[in-house]
Amino acid sequence: MASPLNRRQFLTAIAAVTGTAASSPLWAQSLLSRPAALQFLSKANYDLHFPGEDQPHLATLMSWPHRRGFYLNTLGAMQDEMAAIAQAIAQYETVLMIAHPGQGATAQSKCGPSVRVLELPLDDCWMRDNGPVFIHATPTGGGQSTRVAMDFGFNAWGNPNWQSDNDDAIPQRLCERFQHPFHTVPFVLEGGAIHGDGEGTIYTTEECLLHPSRNGSVTKADVEAQLAATLGAQKVVWLPWGLTPNDLTEGHIDGVLALIEPGKVLLQQARPTDRPDVQLRAAENLAALQGQTDAQGRVIDIVPWNWMSDTSIFGATFEHTYLNFYLVNGAVIVPTASNNDDAPALAELQTHFPNRDIVGVECRALGYNGGGVHCVTQQVPV
Repeated sequence: MASPLNRRQFLTAIAAVTGTAASSPLWAQSLLSRPAALQFLSKANYDLHFPGEDQPHLATLMSWPHRRGFYLNTLGAMQDEMAAIAQAIAQYETVLMIAHPGQGATAQSKCGPSVRVLELPLDDCWMRDNGPVFIHATPTGGGQSTRVAMDFGFNAWGNPNWQSDNDDAIPQRLCERFQHPFHTVPFVLEGGAIHGDGEGTIYTTEECLLHPSRNGSVTKADVEAQLAATLGAQKVVWLPWGLTPNDLTEGHIDGVLALIEPGKVLLQQARPTDRPDVQLRAAENLAALQGQTDAQGRVIDIVPWNWMSDTSIFGATFEHTYLNFYLVNGAVIVPTASNNDDAPALAELQTHFPNRDIVGVECRALGYNGGGVHCVTQQVPV
């Protein structure tokens, strides 16, 4: 582990990278107040709590797209959309954008002064999937709770030929930079594969977490034991499928389900015009969820979500899901398709989140490349 930075060194580093004055923002104060490392973490020694996304945040982590050889002519639009998302979130909470060495100036220029930029080696830009997953750990029997970054394995969604070593290392490198406690977990898990309600329930899909490209031949019981040991899961609710077949992520939950509050979820429905395989997936997901209870014993309240849009960019047309939104302090940041479906979809979301601003951000380039707002963000809970 890197040598601990004292407070002045830390603030000097932040100022050098972000161009901010050497005064400590709230999220940095909190990071600095934590122990330098946890030497050991297991459910036998700690009670673990995985906060819901709707609970207060210190900050949002993002990462800057830079691989022109991979994104080709879509890179500029990807960067513009990423900057717009960061700027929207920064109206409500601190945003820390990680940029590959040499890309920090571009990221800062496009994102503007409201977004902080830090250079660390990167392969890609999907912070939800390769970034740290934060929990609260309290010593069994009582004591002070500590925020811990769980460092799960990342293997580029099971693609062994894709460069992902830098992305896999982001949680540890980020935590070492800020002297934040982290725990390395020898288990591949992308953040987009799970939704937690903050009260012991984790939602996921069989298609993703049972796929052999992640952890080999594992059973539901194996996965549930791992989620209990690392995230404090008391119950795992399984859906069979993600949104569409042949999805790069092999069925992430954050394309088909979103939490309104503990015990109440939005579930993606198919349209009559959708392909038969998409309709079948939606029907089987609904059937699997109906009647299920969460960790607190509540029958899950399913709110059908009927908005999905066909959007086009770069000569391609694809399904756009509005459910890949991200909850921040006081707002919901929603990926939009820049067509006539946006306004009614945003209006319906406002009915489900009456105490939050609903902020739409165009995400056609992100959607073309396989994601949305939720895919590129990772919350740091208070």
